[in-house]
Amino acid sequence: MPATGASSQRSTVTGKWYDVRLQQKDNSCAAACIRMLSEKLNGTDPGEATVRSFISDAYGQGSALGNGGVIYEPGRDMMLYATEPAKMVTALKGLRPSIEAAFVEDFSGFAGLKGSASVNAKLALVSPKNPMIIGVFWEMGGAHVMLGCDRDASSGRIIVADPHYGVKFIEPSGLYEPALGAKATATLAVYRA
Repeated sequence: MPATGASSQRSTVTGKWYDVRLQQKDNSCAAACIRMLSEKLNGTDPGEATVRSFISDAYGQGSALGNGGVIYEPGRDMMLYATEPAKMVTALKGLRPSIEAAFVEDFSGFAGLKGSASVNAKLALVSPKNPMIIGVFWEMGGAHVMLGCDRDASSGRIIVADPHYGVKFIEPSGLYEPALGAKATATLAVYRA
């Protein structure tokens, strides 16, 4: 049964069903991934608006979080601006309960360099008990993040809950092709050990 507001999709690789939350704004893939990670690790759904407020706070752009959630969300415009990996970590640590063990692996890769052996080694650690946010750099420019939620033992493919494309997979080499004409390389992992 999917989490409230999540859709459940079947992986073409494992045949298993996975929950995925679609991003609510053009550049809110990070907020959707932080939300999914919180659900997996903490068992709670902070809601995307609350996560966007934590991201705005990480940029010093303000928001108002009350005991019941978001009061207003003026801060960062997620229709125009993506979220930097270090700010994702700050938002993860701001959650209630926080995900204190989060950190960025290979931040430089997200800025445009291709995937590295260290990132691919980290991606091999993805499992249902060790989900992580994975960043990719598109061949045509730009970046995107998704939640790595499982790994197929026979093929080595990493199953991802992509907040834009749904349940897809990353090849063990780091190659990601979620749709025709969309090709990327995994360059970043934001994860908890």
